[in-house]
Amino acid sequence: GSILVLCIVCGIGSFIWESIQGQYFAARYNEYVDIDTPILIAVLRIPSYIIVLNTLVPISLYVSVEMIRLGQSFFINWDIAMYHNESDTPAKARSTALN
Repeated sequence: GSILVLCIVCGIGSFIWESIQGQYFAARYNEYVDIDTPILIAVLRIPSYIIVLNTLVPISLYVSVEMIRLGQSFFINWDIAMYHNESDTPAKARSTALN
């Protein structure tokens, strides 16, 4: 959902850029591809944006999971019931790799 919205926004930005600045780069671009309308160029770039922005979800998911693990380590440190009487040591999470 959010990646598609970002790709459409990038496509709109590409259309605006092609409309304003595209003619200065058209000579070099048209050597490889015979596309000259800004809207067609913008639509054809959307799959490229999907590929480039596809890594946003794994990165944000990784950050979210790390934040959850950090919160869990705080709960372990604060838990009074996690106490070893024989050695007189409370539980202490020294890492977020708790699983």
